[in-house]
Order: sequence, then C-alpha cells, then structure tokens
Amino acid sequence: MRAICTIAVFLLATLSCVHNSPVERVDIKRFAGNWYLLYSIPTIFDKGRRETTTAYNWNADKQYCDLLTTCKKKDGATQS
Repeated sequence: MRAICTIAVFLLATLSCVHNSPVERVDIKRFAGNWYLLYSIPTIFDKGRRETTTAYNWNADKQYCDLLTTCKKKDGATQS
C-alpha cells in the first residue's frame, strides 16, 4: 500500500510540473552589475570563503560580459 501511495504522489507531482521553454532573447545589459552571494552549498572551489561577490560588466566594444568574482578567505585576505 505504501508503494502505491508513493507512486501516486510521484505521478501527481510530475503531472503538475510546468513545461519550461527557453526565452527567445535575454537582455544581458539589464543583469549587469554586482551580484552578492547570500548562501551557497560549499564546493571544493569556495570552501572556507565568505562575502562572495561577482561583478558582471558589459563590454560594448567586444560584445561580451567581463566577470570578476571576489571573496574573503578565513584569514580576511581578499581573493579574486
């Protein structure tokens, strides 16, 4: 009986999912600026880091985004 209930809940959950489709156009300049990391699941790359920010700057001449991520280590030193 438990298996039937589990399957029923799973089927109802998957049937209620909204179909996602990609957008036709993204306005990159709108999302440019500083983004602050409020919370994350630590990975091997950012373990022990805090106060992480990422700056997205639109480079109009070369038509791409420059990214700069900075954070603080446990000892307080800033790392980019």
